[in-house]
Amino acid sequence: MAERDNDDSYDSDSIIQKTAALAMVIGGIVAAILIWSSLQESYSAVYIYPDSYSNYINISELPKEITFRYGITNHEMKDEDYEIGIFLNDVLVKSKKVTIKRGESFEESESITIPEDINLPAKVSVVVEVSGSTYEAHFWIRESPS
Repeated sequence: MAERDNDDSYDSDSIIQKTAALAMVIGGIVAAILIWSSLQESYSAVYIYPDSYSNYINISELPKEITFRYGITNHEMKDEDYEIGIFLNDVLVKSKKVTIKRGESFEESESITIPEDINLPAKVSVVVEVSGSTYEAHFWIRESPS
């Protein structure tokens, strides 16, 4: 009977050792995945196409509508909702919300009116807010050299 107790004890120890080894392997894999995912960079890119606008405006033509093309690329870890603000100096002139899938881009042409009473140079900004982060791209409107 003593032999049987030793066999049961041996089986219990073997099961415990195998279970502990399996738990360590699973724990190592989970830790590696968590470390890898925390090292992945999460950001968004906001850009304005430089050939889509002119930096110079003739004051005698004010008020004048200007156009430009901007884009946003989602490099976040998931699909995100973006709040977009178009500013002239520090004044919000347009806003919108868009959802951009992870790894995809949103681009559009935009137009705003430069008022007659503007002080040049004036800053035109695209400000994007997503998941607590703010991104900005801008260009300057200056008076045309005569």
